Amino acid sequence: MLIQNHDRDINSETNRKDCAKDSIRDSVLLSRRLTELIYRSDSFVRHENKPAAGRENRPAGICDSAFTFPVLCDASLKEKELRIIDRPDRFYRLADFARAHYDELFSFHSGSDLYNQTNIRVDRWLQEDSAFTIHTSRTTYFDSLVTNRAMDFRLRCGTTVRDELYHGPFPKDLSESELSNHLGFNGFIVTADGFIPLVKRRRDVSTEKGLYGNSIQASLKTRYALPEKNSFLTAEGIRNSIRKEIRDELKIPEEEIRELKLLYACRNLMEGGKPQLLFRAECTLTREEIRQRFREKMRQEEEQMTVDGKEFLWIPEKELPHLFLFPGGIVRQGIIIPMSPFSVAAIALLIRHGNSVDFSAPRSASA
Repeated sequence: MLIQNHDRDINSETNRKDCAKDSIRDSVLLSRRLTELIYRSDSFVRHENKPAAGRENRPAGICDSAFTFPVLCDASLKEKELRIIDRPDRFYRLADFARAHYDELFSFHSGSDLYNQTNIRVDRWLQEDSAFTIHTSRTTYFDSLVTNRAMDFRLRCGTTVRDELYHGPFPKDLSESELSNHLGFNGFIVTADGFIPLVKRRRDVSTEKGLYGNSIQASLKTRYALPEKNSFLTAEGIRNSIRKEIRDELKIPEEEIRELKLLYACRNLMEGGKPQLLFRAECTLTREEIRQRFREKMRQEEEQMTVDGKEFLWIPEKELPHLFLFPGGIVRQGIIIPMSPFSVAAIALLIRHGNSVDFSAPRSASA
């Protein structure tokens, strides 16, 4: 059975805890190094854990209750018009350094199941009064793999992409960046009975192998966002791509998705300031209905190839403010759930958004 009938779908508790401890140590050190290297700014995502959550859930060896994540939140998209100024004829030119070391940088991903595709590049974005404007062009996924997705891979010559193309002490603006910077999105699906699925990612995906991730983590697919090859990207094209990604990854039909809202525009400094949109969407299906549908779809071999993970962790949305968040993951009921710093920062931003939402509103089933 691919999905078991309880909140945690976890195979080996002992191995997972050992992996979590390593993830905690490495990601906390990396997070602190990045935030100290860059600069102090109100744009960094910061989360203060509630005292009660700290007493119950703080992992051994972690003394802090508040954490700054290596993620810049450039804008809140709440009640803002999303404007796209697109250049479909303009393609990213791979930086000379990455081109010179292409084969070695690409070897960093040798254990991943990969295929190339045209992606949307963010050339720059800016917040204006009642609108958020994104200037876009085109790039390829492989160009992102040897730039944004290989930032700290140390080459034989002794240097890294971060050293050469994205060193401190200040992060480069998107308009100044020499990286591929393809647009991605992270998001959360809320079921009809108030649960959010986190997905344990497969070992052969290109990022966050074996860690738990948000409900959806994906690049914006041009085959979903654009009606034809050389057409212009639109805000509706972005939303359409998100709906289809939900369909592919969680097997939730598009017509069952409601209230799809873009919440924030962020940049992931661990991936060289890679641009990400954060969303929240509601679903008319319950947790059990999604489980049943997913289980049925996974019996079809071709469907298994479309998902980044097959194991879910179901968390009641109303419980989010009571979790303990730190750069290595989240802690729930004393159990460490290893996640990347960006995925945890996305949860922190969802909690920030939820401060104005009534989590106690009645649902169709008890959480």
